[in-house]
Amino acid sequence: MNSIEIHEGLFLTSDYCAWYEKERTVLISDFHLGYESVLREDGISLPTFQKDNLLDRLANIKNRYDPDSFIVIGDFKHDFGRAESQVFNELLDIMDYLMEDSSLVMIKGNHDNFLKNYANLKGVPIYEEMMILDDMTLTHGHRDVSVKGHLIMGHEHPAIEIKDEVGSTLKYSCFLYHPERKIIVLPAIDPLSEGRDVIASESFFSKNLDDLDPSDFHVYAISENGLLDFHRIKDLRKIQPHFDSSTL
Repeated sequence: MNSIEIHEGLFLTSDYCAWYEKERTVLISDFHLGYESVLREDGISLPTFQKDNLLDRLANIKNRYDPDSFIVIGDFKHDFGRAESQVFNELLDIMDYLMEDSSLVMIKGNHDNFLKNYANLKGVPIYEEMMILDDMTLTHGHRDVSVKGHLIMGHEHPAIEIKDEVGSTLKYSCFLYHPERKIIVLPAIDPLSEGRDVIASESFFSKNLDDLDPSDFHVYAISENGLLDFHRIKDLRKIQPHFDSSTL
């Protein structure tokens, strides 16, 4: 399946985004544009592919949903400082692409220092902490906010790492959903973000999730075959070979 309806008119999708059909709006998080540049500064040489892969993923989203609007829920850029010229141009190019046939709104993430300067060049509105969309609170997740209705956030870069008995692993970016608390954690759309394995994680980064047990979250993983329902993390831990929380 390519999507699953998780709330009235709100779909989690295999395209690394949530689709709010009622408002024809794509909710998407964690682009981390410029991550390649930071890696190069740290002495790690990689082929340049982040921007092209992001454009491919965004093209799939546009072709499938034909959205009227995009909402970026934080960490559009990666470097905490001002962007170098190449990254600056990439930021503007991706904004232009998102706004070709749609409106664009951004919510500031913890990496988004100076983003307002770049967004102002394109007339893109930015919310500092959160915004309300119908009965949903949208926020990046690095700050504790007052929540109305469903909470939709990024920041965590959730993934699952499935191991077999001989040690082979498969890693999938995933959505997390807490049905009782009505919380949805989006995956990173950044192709360079492998994500943090939620099966082996005993806590979250976000203050909004401080009081919650990760094992109570439901996992929807993104694969080449679509969206995979892996049930709750506690169920995955029962079948995951050699999992032992005491070693974390």
